[in-house]
Amino acid sequence: MRKFVSGLVCWVFLGSVGGAIAQPVATDFRSPVWPVDQSGKNKNGYYNANLFLQLTPGRGHHSGEDWNGNKRGSTDLGDPVYPVAIGKVVKVSDPTPTKPHSWGKTVVVKHILPDGRTIFSLYAHLSKTLVKLNQIVYPNKPLGNIGDANGYYAGAAHLHFEMRWMNDWTPTSPGYYKTLTVATALKYLDPTLFLDDHATK
Repeated sequence: MRKFVSGLVCWVFLGSVGGAIAQPVATDFRSPVWPVDQSGKNKNGYYNANLFLQLTPGRGHHSGEDWNGNKRGSTDLGDPVYPVAIGKVVKVSDPTPTKPHSWGKTVVVKHILPDGRTIFSLYAHLSKTLVKLNQIVYPNKPLGNIGDANGYYAGAAHLHFEMRWMNDWTPTSPGYYKTLTVATALKYLDPTLFLDDHATK
């Protein structure tokens, strides 16, 4: 079972018409797949196969990271995907339930940082979603399973993972940018760098 260090869990209460809504503060971050092994030596591990803002010929700059199982191919199909930190589900989407789609089943989670800033983590190409809109999620319980975007990436299942400053994703959003502006790049965070900087050491 994946280890989970919760530390001190803080809650922010936001006023609403129906009363207070509890929103947890994220005090610790972890990888969405486990264990991470970029060397490939651990056959049960995962590696980052497509880096943040990496330029892919014919497609453009990648908006996130693609995490694959070290056994390659679709050997990771159905493996659990975890929220990177405590947060609240703000989007659950399956734009084309019976057809291949470049995003496939997608979940977006809102995280409130200790300094009050808000960020969003995105998990795409899932084979299954295990959470509902407005659900509070924790990094020791899966939010979905690795997929191939309803067959769009058949034979190459993986997790497309992003971290964003804004909750502006839609099923028509690009996963690659042929022309990358500074304004566009600043909408995103480098996922691995952020997680490394905000993990409990």
